[in-house]
Amino acid sequence: MLLDELVDLHDATLLSIQFEWKTGSCVADFSGVRGPRGRCRLRWTNVSDLHVPRTQEWGPSVSVLAASEPSPGRFELQLQSGDLITLRAEGVTLESHH
Repeated sequence: MLLDELVDLHDATLLSIQFEWKTGSCVADFSGVRGPRGRCRLRWTNVSDLHVPRTQEWGPSVSVLAASEPSPGRFELQLQSGDLITLRAEGVTLESHH
């Protein structure tokens, strides 16, 4: 399933991103997610490439503009700050987060 079909992150707040070097897993926590959960966690597995710029070209923001998987194994989180977080990973799963 593609990332944008998994969860609607538009206007959600990115709380944190963590990368575990040994396992190659990356987790991102969000609040303000549309739907009944309100909060969620995305977990990417076997991450081979991760870019997390924080230049805030469009101004400070913690909100997500869009989340997508433009090609198999390539994931993007476009923030409303103008920053584009990119990952190459084997897959992504959605987890409830309280």
